[in-house]
Amino acid sequence: MKTPTSVLIILIISFCFCAQSSAANKSWNAEGDATDWFDNANWLPAGKPTASDDAKIDLKDAQVDIGQAYQAKSLTIGGKKSSDVSVSNFVNGTLEPSDTSNNAMLVRRDGKITLKGSAGTIMMKGTYKDSEEVIPDEPSFMLYVK
Repeated sequence: MKTPTSVLIILIISFCFCAQSSAANKSWNAEGDATDWFDNANWLPAGKPTASDDAKIDLKDAQVDIGQAYQAKSLTIGGKKSSDVSVSNFVNGTLEPSDTSNNAMLVRRDGKITLKGSAGTIMMKGTYKDSEEVIPDEPSFMLYVK
């Protein structure tokens, strides 16, 4: 027979695993309309990124449009394939890693982000890193945003 303490420990461990399972690494697969950030079918696993998800767009000739407020834990663009993300005018977005010393946005080789228009805010509560290297640990340029 299990003691009440061991049952409590099992419940706490189970809760931790359940809480961690809600976060995901989302990869752009362009299986939906192939351009809209909010088309759930464009992401693997399916569903647009949320504030607890790391989003990665590294698909040949990807053209991703963000036309409304968005969130992600972090965003990585490019690295192996030419990938382009465009954020429309008047759009607000938040990229917030769990630790502000981690990358909020990483733009690697062949990655590009375009901010269109004159209004809107992208809040990054981590670092921004722009690298010509495929290996993310060797940046060519780094900008810290707080």
